[in-house]
Amino acid sequence: IAKPLSEFTEQDHAKLEAFRKVFKKIESELQTDGDLEKLAKALDENHELLKKLGASTPDMDKVISEAKNAGAMGGKLTGAGGNGGAVILLVSKNKSNKVKKAIENSGFKVFQAKPTKNGVRVKK
Repeated sequence: IAKPLSEFTEQDHAKLEAFRKVFKKIESELQTDGDLEKLAKALDENHELLKKLGASTPDMDKVISEAKNAGAMGGKLTGAGGNGGAVILLVSKNKSNKVKKAIENSGFKVFQAKPTKNGVRVKK
C-alpha cells in the first residue's frame, strides 16, 4: 500500500492487520517447536493476501500450483513481487526431486536451499 499512513482508509488498515496476523503465524511456526503443516498453511495465506493486492503474477501462481500438485506443502511469493519477485516453497526432503522436476518441466528455474540456524553464509 504505497501511500502515507495518514491517508490510509479503514480498508487499508484491515489489509495490514491481515498481513500482521499471518506474519505472526509464520514467525511462530519458524521457531524450533513450530509445526510445518501450520507454517505451510500460513505461507499459502500470505500468498493469497499478496495475490489480492496484485503483487503476484500468473507465472508465480503457476509455480506454486505446479509445486503443490507435485507435493510441496505450501508457498508464497517473495521479493518485490511482479516480475521482480520469486517464489519460496516448503517441501519435504522426500518430495523435493519430484517438486523440482515439476517446476523445471513448466519452464522455471529452481534454486534449492535448506534452513539452517546460522542463515546464509558465503564461503571463501
